[in-house]
Amino acid sequence: MMREAKRILYLSILILNSYFCFGQKSDSLLRVLKNASHDTTRLRILNALIDVENDDKIWPRYNEQIIQITESHLKSIIAPKTHLDTFYFINLSNGLVNKGFVAHNKGDYKTAVSYYQQALALEVKTNDQENIALVYNNMAGVYTDQKLFNEAIEFFKKSLDIRLTLKSESGVGQSYSNLGSIYNEMNDTAMARVYYFKSLEFSIKHNDLLHTAITYNSLGSLFVNQGDHKRGLDFYNKSLDLNEKINNKRGVCAVLGNISSYFFKQKEYTEARYNALKGMKIAKEIGFPSHIKALAQTLYSIEESTGNTANALQYFKLYINMRDSINSVENSKATLKVQMQFEYDKQKAIDEAVHNKELLLSAEREQKQKLTSIAIGVVLLLMMVFAIFIYNRLQVTNKQKKIIEEQKYLVEEKSYIIEEKQKEIIDSINYARRIQNTLLANETLLNEYIPEHFIFFKPKDIVSGDFYWASSIGGKQSSGNAQLTTPTSELFYLAVCDSTGHGVPGAFMSLLNISFMNEAINEKNIKEPHEILNHVRKRLIEEVSRDGGQDGMDGILMCIQKKGDKATLTYAAANNHPIIVSGGKAHELGKDKMPVGKGEKNESFTLRTLEVKNADTIYLYTDGFADQFGGEKARLNGFSFGQGKKFKYKALNTLLESNSHLAMHEQKQRLENTFDSWRGQLEQVDDVCVIGFRL
Repeated sequence: MMREAKRILYLSILILNSYFCFGQKSDSLLRVLKNASHDTTRLRILNALIDVENDDKIWPRYNEQIIQITESHLKSIIAPKTHLDTFYFINLSNGLVNKGFVAHNKGDYKTAVSYYQQALALEVKTNDQENIALVYNNMAGVYTDQKLFNEAIEFFKKSLDIRLTLKSESGVGQSYSNLGSIYNEMNDTAMARVYYFKSLEFSIKHNDLLHTAITYNSLGSLFVNQGDHKRGLDFYNKSLDLNEKINNKRGVCAVLGNISSYFFKQKEYTEARYNALKGMKIAKEIGFPSHIKALAQTLYSIEESTGNTANALQYFKLYINMRDSINSVENSKATLKVQMQFEYDKQKAIDEAVHNKELLLSAEREQKQKLTSIAIGVVLLLMMVFAIFIYNRLQVTNKQKKIIEEQKYLVEEKSYIIEEKQKEIIDSINYARRIQNTLLANETLLNEYIPEHFIFFKPKDIVSGDFYWASSIGGKQSSGNAQLTTPTSELFYLAVCDSTGHGVPGAFMSLLNISFMNEAINEKNIKEPHEILNHVRKRLIEEVSRDGGQDGMDGILMCIQKKGDKATLTYAAANNHPIIVSGGKAHELGKDKMPVGKGEKNESFTLRTLEVKNADTIYLYTDGFADQFGGEKARLNGFSFGQGKKFKYKALNTLLESNSHLAMHEQKQRLENTFDSWRGQLEQVDDVCVIGFRL
């Protein structure tokens, strides 16, 4: 089935349509598509490709293939008669909806409505009520963009009625959001607020991140327009964070436009220009006229207000071009004309469908009469052989009883084998945990160099992708059993890292990463932290990324160099910030925004030096604690939305700051209690590793 985001067009104030795109999954699907031998298989793979592909220049090609395949099968079929016919009808309908979506994005409303009506005619024949509701929703989006609000409300309510009948709770939430946006544009803020909060309740209840982001943005606009700026900006930021998380470029673009308008009204022109230009870059990248028009209008107002007349004229011209393209009177009239023609064609199609159904029922009645006559003859024959059958049946029953007893024994034996295999697998993973634990930093070495420390290590599964590692040079034993000496100083290394994945795959990656760090220090005699990370990255690309994989790790590697009573601390950081609490205040230290592994950048990691006072506390952690969902049930305007909020880095740093004066074992206990209390009954989402120490 095609991705719903590409079929749902009008969502709140702007259009959002993309979820996550996984390149490796797309490549795998393309390989399977190449070898597919049947059209039904090809259609399922093409729909899956549309689901995972986020590039609007690529996924329409897959959609065209769907239409070509389905049309070749439905050339002479007026209405579906078999399950296979229905399958092709549904796929053709979905393909036409996608084409309507593309036309709508380009501002070609007449073509968009035409495709939606063709799709609706097919869905009437298959009685696909869920897809009929989706098409009504998309057609309402076309009317909304042309300011034909009465027509838009009519179609949104048609969609809502069907979804209520089907008890489609996520669909109902989307319809509530759309109605809220319509009433908001009609300045009926009371009705808009009611529908927005109904939508937010449904979206959060069903973990629908896309529609949650949309409704946050809509509520932001609603509260800003009502003068509640703080609450409105808070909803904007929630929407922006969630859209960036799900890589929804249209959503990011729209929220940036709203934030820019907000700062413009506050006469904060620098902030307004920054957000508008950022949004315009995305809008041009995805080629979306409505966003370009709105951002051009905002940038025109900003430049005019700041006296940049040349830039203001440029943006005004762009605004006029987009406005004329989208809101032409001929376009609106053509859309309504197509709609009236469709209503006539729709009724005609329904009449034809009723007639065809009557013909099918008549043929079925004739067939049943023939079968009745045949059945009477067959019954007479069966009565003659029934006595023989009973005798044979007794013989067969005895044989079957014996077979059943043998099969029961085989089932019990296989069940025992499965249980044994499962036990062997669990035992193997537990053994792997013991191996992994021997490679982690041992407590003796840590106590020798950083006596004041704690380790809060909580893997998600039996084995972990997170790890902490330590080594020393200068006569001290390392966790990897390396022993190098230097006549003038002692070097102690401490790393906290997050390997790709968790569980068994993550554990394998952690073993590789530990091995490569030991190799860098013990075999290659590399001493500086940034060069050690460079070496690990080089070895990962050589060994792991040869087939295109991008596995590796994020992490922090610190080196403490002791010369007598003095100590110097240097470090390198890949995507993760070290934290230092000095004078009772937490500070994030610098990092390189790239992983240890194959990525977009291949620059050398940065060597950084840290000045540490006696009372300072240093913390190294991975992302597992901050990313954990949990917390008390959130409430908004009387509605309960359940648990599902991240702990976040800011809260973690504040927690570390408030605990930094305590003894190390007390800090660890408070971290553990806070984590368990926050998580509650929810599943742990990732491995957790936090280390704190004082020199």
